[in-house]
Amino acid sequence: MSSFELIPAVELDSATLKELGLAAYSHAEVSAFLASPNLLSALVDHHVSSYDTFEVARSEDFVPPITSFCGGLVLKIDGETIIEPGCCADLSDVTNWWEVAKYRGAERKRFWVGHPEYEAVYKEEKIAIFYAEDAEWGAMYDRQVPLVMLEPDLLESAISDAFAIQDKLAEALAPLVGEKLTHSVEEVCRSLAGVYHRLDEFPSWGTPH
Repeated sequence: MSSFELIPAVELDSATLKELGLAAYSHAEVSAFLASPNLLSALVDHHVSSYDTFEVARSEDFVPPITSFCGGLVLKIDGETIIEPGCCADLSDVTNWWEVAKYRGAERKRFWVGHPEYEAVYKEEKIAIFYAEDAEWGAMYDRQVPLVMLEPDLLESAISDAFAIQDKLAEALAPLVGEKLTHSVEEVCRSLAGVYHRLDEFPSWGTPH
């Protein structure tokens, strides 16, 4: 029986990855940053340089959440990458994976983990995931054959494991964020880590971004 996992990863450009001493892939596993305060600090600096995170949080009309780290969950089966975060994805997309795991509809439902987009449907007691019918660069993809079929209970478990890692990321960010802000530290940390909403607070299936 094949085994699968969902691995939280952040997206960085190849130059930054090399500078940090990480492999030259577009995504780096969150666990690598948890193990190194220096890497984590570099990740925060990289993100803040693009999103003005702390300036936004200091404003009088600040309302969380804020933009999460770019990246998302990498789906691997027997060590092979099947789905990885696409363009415009971020760590908060863990909520979209959760909605997929809970879906029991017989019609294909679009969900967001970046471009190109995907659709999910419940069939044969499993969650089948396809490229969306109108996915960008559609000629490159077979949109009628599922990329993968996953057992819902196992998918929920994998998402919970991924969420726990992102939760640890939020905790690890606290000292760094606390140096920059005098308020809303927890809200900013959880936003950056993509876990502003806790598992029992996840919204119902909504419209993709």
